[in-house]
Amino acid sequence: MSEIFKRPLAQTDLDAIWDYLEEHSSQEQAADFLRKLYAKLETLAQNPYIGRIRDELLPELRSFPFRNYLIFYFPLTNGIEVVRLSIDLMTRGAPIAKPCSPV
Repeated sequence: MSEIFKRPLAQTDLDAIWDYLEEHSSQEQAADFLRKLYAKLETLAQNPYIGRIRDELLPELRSFPFRNYLIFYFPLTNGIEVVRLSIDLMTRGAPIAKPCSPV
């Protein structure tokens, strides 16, 4: 089974997305968005090499679009490690570091 590991900044991004959608639409719409996002993450975990190679940012980093976000992740032998979720197809701040190994 494929696994999805999230770095702390990726979790912060997910929390911010939830908060924004809940505040500006509804809890139901926020939950629906995150369900669909997690389904996309599962697809990426099962097929980790389908994303665009982003070696210009970091070796082995990949990105994949989801609505108006980019999912930045590292492919792993057993899934993916999500680094950040970035809106407007741009990274915010200094989001990326070397991949950590899952425990």
